[in-house]
Amino acid sequence: MRTIVFCFLFFLTCALSSFAQDFRWGVVGGLNLGYPKDDQLKTTLFAGVKGYLQLKGNYYLYSGLQLQQNGFKEKVYIDNGVEVTFLKDNPHYLSVPIHLGYRKALTDGSFLSLTGGPYVAYGLFGKRKVEAFGDTYSGNLFKNGVYRRWDMGLGVALNWEYTHLTLGLGADWGLLNQASYFDRHIKRRDIYVSVGYYF
Repeated sequence: MRTIVFCFLFFLTCALSSFAQDFRWGVVGGLNLGYPKDDQLKTTLFAGVKGYLQLKGNYYLYSGLQLQQNGFKEKVYIDNGVEVTFLKDNPHYLSVPIHLGYRKALTDGSFLSLTGGPYVAYGLFGKRKVEAFGDTYSGNLFKNGVYRRWDMGLGVALNWEYTHLTLGLGADWGLLNQASYFDRHIKRRDIYVSVGYYF
């Protein structure tokens, strides 16, 4: 499966290179505020590369490759209210958004853009930490089958661009349950802010 992912990225890079005059790339990073489970807030970071291919008029195709951290913290109680376990999941995904964007000039060198579309993500690594009755346990989330490798969903973002610098506000909505065990229901629910730079 990893071979398929890397082959796809290789051919995507080659395809974009053939449109070099209309393609622009850069780096991006930011802060996520996520609610992957119930109402529990999880603050994480992401970083990666991004790029867009100019289409006709003000439209463009946006994509990227980002290392995305997800997960949650949870306390589990028994009936009398006594805490018995503390769970902390920390999965990391390689995420690829594929968005259609609309870009409008505001002033000289300043633009406002709106993008939206699907994303796909592949789980790379991550651990679960369990504290119970004074003991601590840990294990690999993906190798142990706790989380599914593949994720997909929808995203939207509003970006302000000035020459090389970009500032963004966006949201991602996962469509798949990332948990693969028992009755767990964990989906990506992120609101994020980003800072980027185009070369």
